[in-house]
Amino acid sequence: MRNPRNITAEAAPLPAPLTAERARLHEPHLSVLSLPAPATATSAAASTFAPGSRKLAAPGRPVDRATLAHHLAVLPLPARTLALVTGNAPGELPADAILVRWVAVRLRALSARLTAGETSGSTFRQEATGLSSLGTDPAPAGEEMLVGLAAAARRLATWRLVPVPAVAAFQASLVGLPGTGVPPATSRALDDAVRGGFPAHVVSLVELLGDSEAEDGALKEATVRLTGNGTRPGADILAGIVAIVRDVALGPL
Repeated sequence: MRNPRNITAEAAPLPAPLTAERARLHEPHLSVLSLPAPATATSAAASTFAPGSRKLAAPGRPVDRATLAHHLAVLPLPARTLALVTGNAPGELPADAILVRWVAVRLRALSARLTAGETSGSTFRQEATGLSSLGTDPAPAGEEMLVGLAAAARRLATWRLVPVPAVAAFQASLVGLPGTGVPPATSRALDDAVRGGFPAHVVSLVELLGDSEAEDGALKEATVRLTGNGTRPGADILAGIVAIVRDVALGPL
């Protein structure tokens, strides 16, 4: 499979004054996601995250969908990321285009279930399994997409834009997911994501999204650091992030 790198990328109100009641509703929501995850067979064996990974910081400001939509529009999305989110990969070999569409359907299904408040772990597991063990580069890095999706979902849940129980069910469904042949570093990243830890370059971008004081330049720099030259795994992680941020900010595709 060739990377879908020749795709033409689509060009990617101020909130009302807060009353006391609205200010309370817009306070960052400190939930069970902010607490240490319960010990599992996986987490008990690894009490710390991989070097450089950490939990997301609690947001200090309220967020609105208009800010998220603006941030989404200024991100420099690689062609590969766009293909994995939209399923549109013109110019690819037929078999490769089918795989891109398959991945995009699975990713959109997970995002839609998260925003809808799905709490069935088996439902999430079924969809997530479809993204696992897709093969080596240049095939899509499904596990990395799940890491990006989990990071963005947790961030959005702190603002109550994604239901907390849905995010908890999704993360629990990822326990032990990586199949045979998955690199140890990828398995570790997914295990860390289950427990709320994410690589520094993922955290740097996700913590900026929705921050009304984040500058466009900072968002672009964080995206470039994550995606590098637009290839796997960074572009695939970004696909997971973009999928759910887009659904929350603009509605599903």
